[in-house]
Amino acid sequence: MAKLYWLDPCNLLFFCPGCKCAHYVRVAGPGSVWGWNSDLEFPRFDADITFGAHSTNHRCHFRIEQGVIEFFKDSQHTLRGLKVALPEWSLAETGVAQR
Repeated sequence: MAKLYWLDPCNLLFFCPGCKCAHYVRVAGPGSVWGWNSDLEFPRFDADITFGAHSTNHRCHFRIEQGVIEFFKDSQHTLRGLKVALPEWSLAETGVAQR
């Protein structure tokens, strides 16, 4: 098990314990990318990340530094306002095909 998996050559996949599903971060390729420290064990991304930014039903807003997820208070799940360790998880359990 690992904390991050390569979804494809441009995107890293991780498990969000707040949403209880996988999220991805684009770190290479054309278009907008997040800078990161290239550490698969204790990752740090250069900016905060939002999933569901335009949704009224669900929003997950966070930053990841040194392998810890800090959920911002505008997240719409039970971990909002908390810091939790980025969990190890099995990509096989998600049904996502890794390339």
